[in-house]
Amino acid sequence: MPNDRVVIQPGPIFYEVFTGLLKAQGTPVSDFARRHDATITNLKFMASGASNGPKSRKIREAMMKEVDNEAFQIMYERRLRKDGLLK
Repeated sequence: MPNDRVVIQPGPIFYEVFTGLLKAQGTPVSDFARRHDATITNLKFMASGASNGPKSRKIREAMMKEVDNEAFQIMYERRLRKDGLLK
């Protein structure tokens, strides 16, 4: 894998990668939301970048950490390639 890593950006792909990896680990999204005093709707909103304040940035960091930052990076890049957004 190349050393140049893609900068992870909030958006629909961010949320889809997160939920896919979380489900693969056997953890419902609702459990993660509950542990972070959020709803699934709030998570989608914060993951999409529609809200980009300190709380949203913190929850996105927690989302990535929950599923392993490295795994998230790999799957995020793979998804961008699949969608033709990255070569």
